[in-house]
Amino acid sequence: MVTLLVTMSIDPRRADVVPSLLRDDVVAWVRRQRGFCSGRWLCSEDRTLCLGVLDFVGADDARAVAELLRAGPGHPARAWQLDSVVVASEIAATARPPDLRGAG
Repeated sequence: MVTLLVTMSIDPRRADVVPSLLRDDVVAWVRRQRGFCSGRWLCSEDRTLCLGVLDFVGADDARAVAELLRAGPGHPARAWQLDSVVVASEIAATARPPDLRGAG
């Protein structure tokens, strides 16, 4: 699995529309991309930064989407501007361990 890390600056005057635009437009587009597995979009508390974490089956699929994103024209009327797209591979993962205090 290969992950795309996508950072976007949010126009603070339009931050209220970003969640619906992401759900309605961006998620639908990403789901149609070859090799897409899952995605999460996170927004900073001050609503000025958005981070997309998109998982793909392979590096070629992730790189192809990265190139599409980078090639897309920016537009000042958009609620966000693309800052960076990074293809990344996982080097570690963790989950909360089970609570064993009650185990006999």
